[in-house]
Amino acid sequence: MRRPSPRAAVPGLRGGLHHPQGVRPAPASPPIHPWHGPVRDAARHEAQVDWGSCAYTLPDGTVRRKRVFAMVLSWSRTLYVEFVDRADTATFIRCHLNAFRSFGGAPETGLYDRTKLVVLGLDEKGEPKWNERFLDFALRLGFAIRLCRGYRP
Repeated sequence: MRRPSPRAAVPGLRGGLHHPQGVRPAPASPPIHPWHGPVRDAARHEAQVDWGSCAYTLPDGTVRRKRVFAMVLSWSRTLYVEFVDRADTATFIRCHLNAFRSFGGAPETGLYDRTKLVVLGLDEKGEPKWNERFLDFALRLGFAIRLCRGYRP
């Protein structure tokens, strides 16, 4: 006799843990990191955002480069990708709006590396100095900004 799958035994989930629409129960008390906010990974709670770049060759041999905006929902791994010519604040905000439109709404939190489009640096207390245009955008749309830890050699 086969035992039921442990995935099917999780209360509150339709179809088990593998179902992309299922919501994993949040931890009893999520850890709080200084100025990072709570760590959550339930569906639509957090999206990871980053830039990349790619190159392509035209038929005449000319090589062109494009910047790549990528946003992925942390739980479902649903991905939004947009190729752009510029990586400035206005383009960054426009890409966010396009991603939110694609996802059907904005996540509660965005997880970012320490790009100047989000944080300009740290003050003498170690607190982030935010890019004011992006911070205003995040506050108006109602999503929190969480930063990845800085590089440590």
